[in-house]
Parts: sequence; structure tokens; C-alpha cells
Amino acid sequence: MFSNFKPFKTNVGFNLSTIDAAFKFNNYHEAMHYGIVKSLAKLV
Repeated sequence: MFSNFKPFKTNVGFNLSTIDAAFKFNNYHEAMHYGIVKSLAKLV
């Protein structure tokens, strides 16, 4: 499924050279969304 993975650098400077690194970055990325939503919820 991921045999065509191409390494790249994200806008925030993460080097995604392996599929494992991409999965780890995805967790970080989603956690950032979660943190923002939690912060906005406190304003409501």
C-alpha cells in the first residue's frame, strides 16, 4: 500500500523520509488540531 512513499519536508520543518516518520508526524499534526479545538471550546 505504501510502496510508493516519497520523502518530503513539511512546512513546519519535519523531514518525512519513512512511512514511520509520516505516521508519527500525523499524530503530532492531529494533536495540534485537538489542542486548538480544546482552546476554542474554553472560549465558548
